[in-house]
This record gives sequence, structure tokens and C-alpha cells, in this order.
Amino acid sequence: MMRVFLIITVVFFGLLPNLAAAHTRSQSFSNWSVEGESLLFTFTVDARRVTQLAPLYDSDTDIQNLLGAHIKNTVSVVQNGQACKLGMLKSLGEGRSKRRVSGQFVCSAPVARNTTTITISAFFVVSPTHIHIARVENYNTASEFALREGREAFTLSQTKSGKKTQNTFLGFVSTGFFHVLSGLDHIVFLVALAFVATRRTLAVLCISGFTLGHTLTLALATLGLIDPETRLIEAMIGFTIAMMALEAGSLYGLNRRRVLTIFAIAAFMLFSVLVGGVMGFGIGALLALYSLGAARQSTAQMRRYLPVLTIAFGLIHGAGFAGGLEDANIVRGELLRPLLGFNIGVELAQLVILTLVYGAVYAINLRTVKLREYAPKAVSLAIFTMGSFWFVQRLLS
Repeated sequence: MMRVFLIITVVFFGLLPNLAAAHTRSQSFSNWSVEGESLLFTFTVDARRVTQLAPLYDSDTDIQNLLGAHIKNTVSVVQNGQACKLGMLKSLGEGRSKRRVSGQFVCSAPVARNTTTITISAFFVVSPTHIHIARVENYNTASEFALREGREAFTLSQTKSGKKTQNTFLGFVSTGFFHVLSGLDHIVFLVALAFVATRRTLAVLCISGFTLGHTLTLALATLGLIDPETRLIEAMIGFTIAMMALEAGSLYGLNRRRVLTIFAIAAFMLFSVLVGGVMGFGIGALLALYSLGAARQSTAQMRRYLPVLTIAFGLIHGAGFAGGLEDANIVRGELLRPLLGFNIGVELAQLVILTLVYGAVYAINLRTVKLREYAPKAVSLAIFTMGSFWFVQRLLS
């Protein structure tokens, strides 16, 4: 079994540097406003996505100018078959986790009176599952559009005011569905959850708890009541994956007590040193206390509290979605409809993933005793390795 673990560790650590950026939040946002013949916009994206653009441009291109260069090549506005002119792009500040650029397209006629098409294919070349959410304000009305590869353009109607141009509800359901499938860490967590919640009643309670936590955090961010810190949330998502994988492995003979004790010390040290301050000390202490408390519990005791645990972990994963959605200004009453569709799509994707995993578990149980014994343990070890790596890597980034 040790040889299997070493092989899995080598393989996954070889792949993880490339997979670590494939988080659920492979997405960007733009806000557009109409002013006569002009379309003003701001474009927001995760800083890590910008660094992926470097191989596409000349080595002389400065990292701060990569986003502007990419927007020039991938964002366009056409009015009645005639291209609108892109004005000068301006950086709105270089934060640690976000990059924002503003610009202006100037058309030959007032935008509100002509059919105008906006095409945004940014970042699809480096991330085929990338999602872009555009919000357009047009004479006191607001429209939202969800774009992905193969559906990269949207058209503004000829309405001046009053009636709201809307994307389809099913379009946002589809966006939420593929949003989950684009994020390896979210899928991996669901796989670990399925290996823990093997009984039907426990599975229903855990899935319901995770959905409740996930939906609650997303709703709070939608209302503007929380402001998730991307780096910390992503690191804590890695922590939840490692913990859930450890609980899964303990069902199949893995010794969890020693690992949890080591993890408690590591979590406290990493948050205290790398994050620092009251927040770093507080989060590190909470994660350490959780790990030490879990180490003192038996596997049977932990399974009784598993539904409550999945609610807490769901809150963290929901914040992973919400942090990005907040940048798109999807926090107002008129945007609840697309958010509802997005969340339904997320939950549908989760059900599909869990169904496939439970089907695979059932198939394994039909095979030989040796496969039933080693396959779940190997999967748990692999997921624990991934979660631990993400936990450390995201704190260091």
C-alpha cells in the first residue's frame, strides 16, 4: 500500500503545479455603461489568469500591460456591421489578487438607437472552461450576459429605456452547471464527500448541509453583507478537501489521529506566519483547534457530526464562488434572477458529480474484495495529497 501511496504522490505533485490554477473561479467580469455614442467599460479578472497570458505575447510585454494587450485582441464592439473604435485603456490599480482595466469604445452613432454587438473572448485561449459575466447599464436599465467559449457575443437591442434586456434564465443555469465542472477542487471535494457519506440517509443529510452552506454564503455576498478574501478562502478550500479526504480514508483503515495533529500544527504556523495579524492568528487557531478536536474523536463519532461539518465546509466553498461574483456587481435586486439560475446550475452539477461517484463506488463494491479494500484508500490518499498541496500553495501565492 505504501508503494501505491508514493506513486500517487509523485504523479499528483507532478500535475498539481498546473492544476492549482484550475480553481472554480476561472472567470472574469465586465461592467458596461452607455453614454451617447460611447460604451464605457471596466474589466476585472483574477491576477493569476493574467500571468497565464505571458506566453502569448512578446517577451518585452510588461506583466502590468498583459491584460490591456489581451483586451485589445479579444474584446470588440460592432455597430451595424461597423467596428467601433477602442480608446486608451487605463489600469485601475494592481491589487494582489485582482487586475482591473477601464476603457471606452466610440461608435459612429448613438448606441441606444442602433443594434450593437459586444464580443468578449478574453482568456478562453488559456482556459477553455473560462466564464465571463458582463453587466450593461443602458439608460436606467440593466442587463446581464453570461459568456463562455462558443457563446462569446451578445447584442444590445434598440430599446432606449424602460424595458429591460434580459439573458435567458436557462443560460445562467447552464453557466452555473459548467462553472462547477471547470473547477477541479470543488469536484475533488464532492468525490471525498461521497466516499465518506456511504449510507443513504447520511448522504442526503450531508448533501443537503453542503448545499445549505454553499447557498447561504452566496446569498450573503449577493446582498453585499460579506466580502470574501480570495487568497484565504482558496487556502481554506484546500483545507476542507484534505480534512474530508482524511475522514474518508479513516473508514478504510487509515490512521487519522497522527495526521490531524501534524496538520493542526502546520495550519496554525502557516496562517500565523504567512497571513499574520489578528486574522491570521485567529483563523490558524480555529483550524488547529478543529484538527486537534477531530483527532480526539473516533471515526464513528465524527460521522455523527458529519452533516454539521458539511454545512461549515459548504460556507467556505460558497465564498469561493461569491468572491468572484461580487466583482461583477451581481449584488442588486434586479440581479437575483441570474444568480438564482446560476445557483441552480451549480447544484445540478453537484448532483451529477455525486451520482457518477456513487455509481463508481457501487461498481467497485461489485468487484473483487481486493479492489474494494484498496481503491477507496488510494483515492482518499490522492485527494488528501491534493488538498494539502492546495492549502499550502494558495497561502504562499
